[in-house]
Amino acid sequence: MSKPVHTLIVSLFLVIILSFLTASSTAKSYAITSLSSEVHITNGACTLDVVETFEYEFTGSYSTIGRAFASNIDNVNNIAVVTLTSGYSISTYFDSTGYIIMYLSPATPESGTTMVSFQLSYTVIGRQNLFASSASASKNTVSFYYKDSAMIRNLTSTFIFDSNIGFTSAPTSSGQLITNGNQYSVLFSVQNLTSLYVPTVYFNPNSDNFNLCPLTVGGVVGIVIGSVAGAIILTLIFAFILIKGKSGGGGGVGSGTSHWTGNNHHHHNHSHTGYGYSGGGGGGGDSGHTGGSGFAN
Repeated sequence: MSKPVHTLIVSLFLVIILSFLTASSTAKSYAITSLSSEVHITNGACTLDVVETFEYEFTGSYSTIGRAFASNIDNVNNIAVVTLTSGYSISTYFDSTGYIIMYLSPATPESGTTMVSFQLSYTVIGRQNLFASSASASKNTVSFYYKDSAMIRNLTSTFIFDSNIGFTSAPTSSGQLITNGNQYSVLFSVQNLTSLYVPTVYFNPNSDNFNLCPLTVGGVVGIVIGSVAGAIILTLIFAFILIKGKSGGGGGVGSGTSHWTGNNHHHHNHSHTGYGYSGGGGGGGDSGHTGGSGFAN
């Protein structure tokens, strides 16, 4: 083989290797390697105080993180974040579409894998009573929403009841009940989570405090709007019946059956500068178990 041909082959081989390495370095992906979530239930409070510790594994450049919530959440306040990885800072706010948005500064490097950890604390306010009695039993319920676009490799969710709450019986769930004196906690643990997860605890307090939690302004507005919309639909139905009954032909309205269908879950797609996310499609069940997916980009 002549020297020029050999040089050409070596050069092409080096170009191919370089292209492969470049493509590999620019591919982006992420995972939540660990999420430890504590949900605190306080006696006499109608909110949930939450403390969560995240560890993210970023491959490529990332600067925005979104923590998603269920659609029955009206607001999230008292948000605080502590960065546990040196060299990074995080600013945050609650977006009214149902996300805590976090901005990571600086962005993670474009090449290689970067681990970033932080602790996020906040207070959740429900659109309706977060502790409403279950339909199948005279017990209060409390649940929480976990869903991300990437895998959550290890999730622990602990519901911690205030020691001042009196119970007629111990809380029940599919999780592990932990008793510490007169305080109850319930632990849930899952691995390699790629879909919606809503752990739920049933509890029987010896007072009606949790049944008396008021609706928020958002919840009241939703009920009023729903009532008005229902009245308008009924009015239109009766008007249609009257008009059709007066129209002479066709033997009246008894010739067939009217079917009314609807969907009371509104799914919105949002796009903001620097990131995008979808506010719908968070799994089955009642409206409190729908919502968006967490994201990073």
